Amino acid sequence: MRIFEIIQEGRDAPLYHAAGFSTAVAIIKSNQLRGYDAPISLTRSRRFAQFWNESHGGGVVFVLDQTRLSQTFRVKPGALGGRPRRHEAEETVDRLTPIKPLDRYLVSIEITPENLSKIQLNPSFDALLEHPLLRTANPIANEVPWLP
Repeated sequence: MRIFEIIQEGRDAPLYHAAGFSTAVAIIKSNQLRGYDAPISLTRSRRFAQFWNESHGGGVVFVLDQTRLSQTFRVKPGALGGRPRRHEAEETVDRLTPIKPLDRYLVSIEITPENLSKIQLNPSFDALLEHPLLRTANPIANEVPWLP
């Protein structure tokens, strides 16, 4: 594999954004993803996004098209949660620039079966449950979340 192919593969990888259930509903209703006091945190590690959700009481993972996102927004390496960089899967988008309209960049919304069962009977989550891009995703083992 040549270096150009490796670089291209990294830029083509989807980006993930973890969000709790109520936050996910707000994101869907506003059709935008925004940072308030910090840049928008994204990761190329699906494992890290799921780990974040499980360690914060559950939620969903927004899967974004990195190629399309990079055409409009400046996606740059960053440290998730303000921690020093532990791996190369961390990305951020400037907090002053909301990602909107989100549906233009959204590939899917992933939820584990366990998290789906937590919210299925709650009508306040209907916007999430009825979203056409909602997909059930198998949970990833919570071993070492920083490894891709």
